[in-house]
Amino acid sequence: MKNFIAIITGESGDGKTGFVAEITKILDAKKIRYGGILAIGYWKNGLRDSFELCDLLSRKKIVFCQRTPVEKWEKLVSFYINPQGENFGNRALSPEHLKGVKLIIIDEIGPFELQGKGWATAIENLLREVSLPMLWVVRQSLVNEVVAHWNIDNFAVYEVRQSNPHEVVDKILQENLIE
Repeated sequence: MKNFIAIITGESGDGKTGFVAEITKILDAKKIRYGGILAIGYWKNGLRDSFELCDLLSRKKIVFCQRTPVEKWEKLVSFYINPQGENFGNRALSPEHLKGVKLIIIDEIGPFELQGKGWATAIENLLREVSLPMLWVVRQSLVNEVVAHWNIDNFAVYEVRQSNPHEVVDKILQENLIE
């Protein structure tokens, strides 16, 4: 079975992560086991200041990136990436860690992954090694590039401002016969 991928999209600040958090509540209510990562953003003085990464299976969290420079953290645009956070996310996305889940969530796939960094290797491993539905969060301006980069052909795109979380869950369940 080809992996079905529900792509949640919108621009920065549109509420993509909050939308996915609502989806996880629906999945919890339906007792559907899921795993992956959620990137929770924090604001300071009207600006996105940092992101915390949550392993959705274990519920553990770590600082993933922040605007404040830290020695040995790689800079990506305005943020410095915590190498321990990157390792944490890649472990959370490993097929071994995700055994027994019915859905894999990746928040977010962006420029870092398109450069072969971040979750790029984990995504390639998942696409090659597992036959599970996935939910990817992708900024609207990058959707076509992400779809082309990973040669995705079994997907649906949901714009956060025009969709509702129940619709997305229903489509994932319908496409994948998850009970």
